[in-house]
Amino acid sequence: MKHSKHVFGLFTALLLFLLPSAFAGGLDGKWEFTFDTEVGPRTFVITLQTNGEKITAKIDADTLEGEVRSGKFTVRGDYYAAEAGYTGDMLLEGALEGDKITGKGHWEDYDFTFTAKRLE
Repeated sequence: MKHSKHVFGLFTALLLFLLPSAFAGGLDGKWEFTFDTEVGPRTFVITLQTNGEKITAKIDADTLEGEVRSGKFTVRGDYYAAEAGYTGDMLLEGALEGDKITGKGHWEDYDFTFTAKRLE
């Protein structure tokens, strides 16, 4: 009986260690993000890449960096918005939910929500 408890304990510890990595890897790839803004929807292709608990989001020539845990991520960085004609601080907070991502964001004085679907 002690042996089976020991094996179960090791299995549980291993599962808890690997679970965040499994969710993080699910974020990797190209995604079509739709930002719901005050002036209507804006669509962007964003490439997400995880490395352990680190994540990068590439939007055009800009890269946002942050952390990911259990399928939830936060990235931040400078983003140049061609429509506005200037660079501002971008923050995205999202969660992987099955085959889509949902979340909220902030760029300069603008708040928005978003959804994303996988392209690759």
